[in-house]
Amino acid sequence: MKQASLAAVLAASVALSGCAFIHAAQQGYHQSFRTSFKKSFVSSCTARPGTNADYCGCAADDIESRYTDDQLMSMAATESDQMRDALSHAQKQCASKLAK
Repeated sequence: MKQASLAAVLAASVALSGCAFIHAAQQGYHQSFRTSFKKSFVSSCTARPGTNADYCGCAADDIESRYTDDQLMSMAATESDQMRDALSHAQKQCASKLAK
């Protein structure tokens, strides 16, 4: 009986540590993706006339706060209505925020 309980505890520990590893890997991917997204977005944005790093960083932050990784990847792949809406919203938010 004691061995069965010990085996169950060990199995649960292994399962939980596996879950922690998977969670850590997912978090690492998320952070890496977000960093890459922001760097790419700001680089592309600042290349456009009339923009600057503050505005572009604000827009990237606004878009990141409103969409999941999957949504961002999907929007980046095509020029969708969702991407145009995201950019329009970010433009309004940042123009207002940076004018203060």
